[in-house]
Amino acid sequence: MAHGAKRADQAMTAILTGRCQCGAVTYRAKAEAKGYACHCLDCQKQSSSAFGISLSMDTTNLTVEGELGSYTKTADSGAQTDCYFCPSCGSRIYHEGKSRPGKVTIKAGTLDDTSALQLTGHLWVSRKQPWLHLGEELPVWLTQPTAPDEWEMLWSGGREE
Repeated sequence: MAHGAKRADQAMTAILTGRCQCGAVTYRAKAEAKGYACHCLDCQKQSSSAFGISLSMDTTNLTVEGELGSYTKTADSGAQTDCYFCPSCGSRIYHEGKSRPGKVTIKAGTLDDTSALQLTGHLWVSRKQPWLHLGEELPVWLTQPTAPDEWEMLWSGGREE
């Protein structure tokens, strides 16, 4: 089944595809189309918006084609993060936190089709823009989850696994 054909209440793994703005970097990811909105200052700057949307998955589920540039930075959380981007157009494709080995986080804005994407929560709402009002249907964190089971709940869309 194509990922665009999924119903909103179904949690299924799909093959997601994406690319940078210029098309020099493409990827395939095997993941659920579930992402979280991050309101940290890094995501606001990186996305040129009020927040960024990201999808986390196992490193082995992401295949990238094309040359990537990278740099390491300290995130708002204090953790070191390796950031990977297209050196031609500058689009951030994904990042990999050193505190979460085996996991990568792709930027939802790079997906070819976002129609099946479901939000599972909001992180770093202590940094959100004051004019942005969030609904009450999704969980929120002032910063980010600290316990592994909270991260798993966020990644799974609120389901206990």
